[in-house]
Amino acid sequence: MKSKDPRNRNSGLALTLFMVLVVIGFGYSILFQAPEKLAQGLDQYRFVFQKDKGLEPQQITIKNRLGQFKFELMAAVEGQGPTWTLVEPRQFPANQAIVENIIQLIQNLKIKRVYEMDAINLANFSLEKDNLSLNILFKDQTQETIQFGLFNSLDQSTYIALPNQKAIFQIESRPLAWESYSLSNFIDLRIFTLAEQDLISFTIYRNEVNANKIRFSMAKKNGEWTETRHNVLLDTKKVTEYIKSLSLLKSRFILDKKSQKAQKQLEKYFEKPSYHVVAKTKQGTLHYTVSNVIGRLDGVSVDRWKNFVIKASNRLHPYVLDKKAYSNFNPRLKDLRRPKIPIKKIFY
Repeated sequence: MKSKDPRNRNSGLALTLFMVLVVIGFGYSILFQAPEKLAQGLDQYRFVFQKDKGLEPQQITIKNRLGQFKFELMAAVEGQGPTWTLVEPRQFPANQAIVENIIQLIQNLKIKRVYEMDAINLANFSLEKDNLSLNILFKDQTQETIQFGLFNSLDQSTYIALPNQKAIFQIESRPLAWESYSLSNFIDLRIFTLAEQDLISFTIYRNEVNANKIRFSMAKKNGEWTETRHNVLLDTKKVTEYIKSLSLLKSRFILDKKSQKAQKQLEKYFEKPSYHVVAKTKQGTLHYTVSNVIGRLDGVSVDRWKNFVIKASNRLHPYVLDKKAYSNFNPRLKDLRRPKIPIKKIFY
């Protein structure tokens, strides 16, 4: 009996292998490419939330691997407009830039594809576990929950699930930094939140508000800054830089939890402050009380005589700062005044 031709045997093996690969590929496509688009009608929308809805979040809750953080939009108060406040797990002024970035994200969730919300798709797109999500309460009292899943680095997209809409969306998105943020990232550690264009006047008093104890004072008249005691014109660019330097001051500690003893110590420190700052803005007047260098503060680990405390009328808690920041309350007129024009240039 003649043996089979090796070429026929190899061809048979190749065909069998090809068929096996086809079957595996088909199964793979069913398992992992199951994300079928929903009805064509849903793809006509460019954004998850339609622009004409008037998206105005009033409350945002972020859930990530490090905890749950709740923000509320607070009404305007003296000296400032509506601002976002962190209310859970503790109450602090919120990092406005982060909250605004989240709002921009919500308002601009641009759709690439829409998929059915089923068990296979939830698993494929890492949405079976709620590791990162947003819950938003809008001004019209409607609520939406957005669950974030797999990030596709190849086309810069993210898969999100919206239980209310019973759909999974592939949206255009960059990696979400706040996925790994902790409490400290969501807090605004600044004391001064002033902007030069909103300021009307700015005065620093020694110890207390008293016309005889003015350390420095400037006011804006007809769009120009003037040092009021000597009626000297100031350089707007330099004034802007000075105001910015105040806004860059960040606290070492926010004293939201204080013992009764620490509260009494703070009251004593503020009885005879080193400075009192009054900033008049378009929204109203803000007051800042600056203590002298402090010694002990019960329950707070600070070095003696190396820090001071400041409280602001638009902040709920006092702040602790390094004493090096004292220089910001001693601006020098010569550093802010407008440069004199040489006589030669006048007659040039």
